[in-house]
Amino acid sequence: MRETIGEKSLGDVFTNIFLFIALGGLTIISIRTNAIEENTTKSIMVYVTGGLSVMSFFLTIRELVKPHVMIESDKMNLYLNYRHHTEEIPLHEIVQAQAKRVRSRAITYSYGKITIHTTRDTHRIGNIAKCEDVALRIMRLVNTAKEHREEE
Repeated sequence: MRETIGEKSLGDVFTNIFLFIALGGLTIISIRTNAIEENTTKSIMVYVTGGLSVMSFFLTIRELVKPHVMIESDKMNLYLNYRHHTEEIPLHEIVQAQAKRVRSRAITYSYGKITIHTTRDTHRIGNIAKCEDVALRIMRLVNTAKEHREEE
């Protein structure tokens, strides 16, 4: 039975939805003003805002198709669930788990990226809700697994 350790944050999804709506509105306004008065600058504005709006739409879809449960554990292994594959990491091989929260100007968000250092590799998984708590939970699991391994 796998236990959920880290879940996907919806912060990027909401940001992309906001961008899509704002840029879509700007595109519509640009199209209307360009239809009234033909102008090269306004035509460029239509293409730029339209392109950025489409890009933000696809970024939103990309975030939505990621699995909701991003990090799981079964007390022996840690599982990192990416969009198309899952990585399995034995807990006894993990050396360190680090959290890096997302920052934007003066705001620091609670979601971010988890970096897991093992004896062989470094694994990164992004957009994790409450990333600092998740990193602490991973290290608690690692310490418990190492203590259990030493007892055997």
